[in-house]
Amino acid sequence: MLYILHILLDKIKLKWYIYIISAKYITLINVIEGLIIMKKEITLVASRTIQYVFNGAAWILYGIFNLFDNKICNIMSIIFMLIAFITSLISIFGKREEEDEMGAEHLQASKARTLDINIIIILTVALVALFGKNFFVLDFVKVYPFIIGTMELFTGVLFVKYEKVGE
Repeated sequence: MLYILHILLDKIKLKWYIYIISAKYITLINVIEGLIIMKKEITLVASRTIQYVFNGAAWILYGIFNLFDNKICNIMSIIFMLIAFITSLISIFGKREEEDEMGAEHLQASKARTLDINIIIILTVALVALFGKNFFVLDFVKVYPFIIGTMELFTGVLFVKYEKVGE
């Protein structure tokens, strides 16, 4: 399927570029195609960026489009869920370089920091809901994509930061 999409994009001379935190441009279609076909081995940072940053952004965009109830937003939310699904598959089955000890430590540190950040966000929302003028109830179905998305996105951004800085 991705190969067909790649051919179609080449025919109309359209390239999709995604800006990665390290200020390098990569062609997303080529990365996905290489990972699925298992021809290319990508770096650990690129792999974690796909796994966490792209996946988190897809979840957040899914949550935004899921807030509205019309046909276009429903289609967009399905597209972003498919993107999250594809990035999850890539992170599981994609060929990447071996994770070293520092990479594992950076991933663990970024997940721990992300948990702290999300607990603070959830407590802040709970306090606003309890002490605000109007008590409001949050619909879990509408909120969970944002919780998952922020956890994934923060983990990815912090991992890339820790890998660059070497903390």
